[in-house]
Amino acid sequence: PDDVFFAVYDTDTGQTFLWKVPKVGGAVELLGTSNQDVRVDDSYAYAGGSRYPLGGGPAEPALSGFSFALDADYIYMADFTTISRAPKGTFDTTTLQSGRNGAQGISTSGDWIYWADYSGDQVLRAPKVGGSIDVLTTGHFPRHVVADCIEAFATIGNYGGPVVAATLTAEHTTRTVASFGSSLAIDDGSLYVFGPTVFRVALDGSGDPQPIGTGSAYEATGDAVQIAVDAASVYWAADDGVWAALK
Repeated sequence: PDDVFFAVYDTDTGQTFLWKVPKVGGAVELLGTSNQDVRVDDSYAYAGGSRYPLGGGPAEPALSGFSFALDADYIYMADFTTISRAPKGTFDTTTLQSGRNGAQGISTSGDWIYWADYSGDQVLRAPKVGGSIDVLTTGHFPRHVVADCIEAFATIGNYGGPVVAATLTAEHTTRTVASFGSSLAIDDGSLYVFGPTVFRVALDGSGDPQPIGTGSAYEATGDAVQIAVDAASVYWAADDGVWAALK
């Protein structure tokens, strides 16, 4: 898409709103109400139970959940006690896992879904089609998980703490990637972490984290701490604005 989509919590109304701004800069546009997560595919931006055509036009009803992720065909939702999925065309929901403990921070990679059980202190994955849960690591209040084909990366801590990586092998060996992070994004070669500084971490563990921008997770309003990447740049939103930097 040509725009960056981001959510901002309004303290006056107690609501979170979805906005967009051109990647090249320009005027922001209010789209509607939102929730914690905003996700974008090739056709729509999804947030707050609606989806917005990237080419413009009225919002359409859609599923989103407290935390959700997209692949080419499905929406995957983590709603505290359940993990579910629904086709983008029909939105017919199928429960994949139930009885969870604060399920959130969901993402997809390959044939798997990944999520954090916040109250259960576990980082988990399961097949997209449903099946047995794999416990990757345990930690104090995990919130957000992303993965590649080798490791899963998770933020540990109520409002920011260490970022850890757990191998996807049977042993699930764990290492600390960064001392602090509250939001994560990933591409083919790097992990991007929003913390006191926005920085890049090589997925292969080589070198030290490299700062690529500024922003403070402590000063940003809760739901407005977001980070995303495309082929060329990394984008982040905080209470001091929406920013972009070349990778």
